[in-house]
Amino acid sequence: MFHFMRNLITLFSIFIFTHSYAQVTFDKTVEQQYQDAYNKLPAWLQQKAIEAYKDTSFHGGLVVLTEHKIDTLNKDEVANSYSYKNDEEKQYDLSFCGGQINSDTLTIGVGTQFFSQSIQHKIFKNLATTIFNEYRDNGTPFRTELTNDKTNDLTIPAETIRIVLSADKFTTDETIFGYAEITTKAFYEDADSFKNGYIKKRLHYKYFFKFKPTKNGI
Repeated sequence: MFHFMRNLITLFSIFIFTHSYAQVTFDKTVEQQYQDAYNKLPAWLQQKAIEAYKDTSFHGGLVVLTEHKIDTLNKDEVANSYSYKNDEEKQYDLSFCGGQINSDTLTIGVGTQFFSQSIQHKIFKNLATTIFNEYRDNGTPFRTELTNDKTNDLTIPAETIRIVLSADKFTTDETIFGYAEITTKAFYEDADSFKNGYIKKRLHYKYFFKFKPTKNGI
């Protein structure tokens, strides 16, 4: 939970203007779509969600990750095929989220698997922008460009392919349901199984979520 809160607070406090805006769709049926996706989670993950809500210190929401795909953009540079797994794809996992209302802007922070990755949506006047963050405790494996310095704290823009919310008015009294599809900008990560010592990759996510937003803070 520490990494999730760290990344969520970081993403709430900084925002990169990517000049890539997506139109937000409003559809009340996304609540049932969320429930249908939640019902497909393994029983042990549903139990994790139940336990989270029993914890009085937990004030966030839930995310049902329906797809996580990694595109490897330099497959031709793989040096050792035995130590390299082909593009990964995961489905139906559980994560957590939170939301904040600040004036006429809704910010949604999503923490993905193991909380080392976070996604932030900012919604203003029915338009959405998205950024992605990945953090590592050890080492500096990431670069946005090969000419850039390496970092352990990567923040890059993401394309919002689709985002749907259950309501167009946001209050702290009502639960918001939603769905999002995003694709991150390509980035570089150190990888010994590649001839040049790095993998160039792009991430795709699809997920449903629900949360009750706070106002002017977490």
